[in-house]
Amino acid sequence: MPGEFFTSDPVKIVAQKGEYLCLEIAFRGSMIPYHEESILPVFEWKDGKWIPSKRVPFPGMIGCDRMVKKKIGFMGDSITQGIGTPVNAYTHWNALTAAAVGEEYSYWNLGLGYGRAQDAASDSAWLYKAKHLDVVVVCYGTNDIGQGRTTEQMKADLHTIVSKLKAAGVKVIIQTLPPFDRKGELLEKWRDINCYIRNTLSAYADGMFDVVPYLLDGPEEEGKAGYGAHPDENGCLAWANALIPYLQEFVK
Repeated sequence: MPGEFFTSDPVKIVAQKGEYLCLEIAFRGSMIPYHEESILPVFEWKDGKWIPSKRVPFPGMIGCDRMVKKKIGFMGDSITQGIGTPVNAYTHWNALTAAAVGEEYSYWNLGLGYGRAQDAASDSAWLYKAKHLDVVVVCYGTNDIGQGRTTEQMKADLHTIVSKLKAAGVKVIIQTLPPFDRKGELLEKWRDINCYIRNTLSAYADGMFDVVPYLLDGPEEEGKAGYGAHPDENGCLAWANALIPYLQEFVK
């Protein structure tokens, strides 16, 4: 039901780096929630065999009980989730960043396709997860622009996200919105929101990282995405290579 969480009992496993963890879950019911955008290999047992499927629920987090210096999270939409990069490749920007920053820290990808700043700012289950982390890298607004939110509404939502996380003791790095091949009024909104993030919201956050220069194809006033609206593995590599030294210094 809305607002509910459930977890499995802890399980002890022995695994080597690079091996796969296969998780089998059985669901019953007529209405089972799922999210079709996944870069994890997901299968459904049907007619006596496993077949690839997009209609399978999967865990919000698979955790490991170990000591770490800090718990780091990445909040955003499908671009943060990793859509645009190949399935089963782990070449999205935050996976590459996490691998480089190192195993002394833990990481939680809270990116979710279609997610909006408006959703996170509602201060419900999504933000509740992020409040359990030490550092959260936030990248929201792309879907808000496309779904008709005004710039003032988006600015208020982003400010609420930063304020709520900081009030929970979380250090926040706010990122600008990546280019998305917009035109006209939508392009103006994108530029306005990024100006707000750089010049105003950055003063309330603990850090600000500008992704735009690494993903643009041409002048910023044109807003063209150099690696696709959902950055491909090359775009994510450019993003990660720029973010890695910033995040390494931030979490020291």
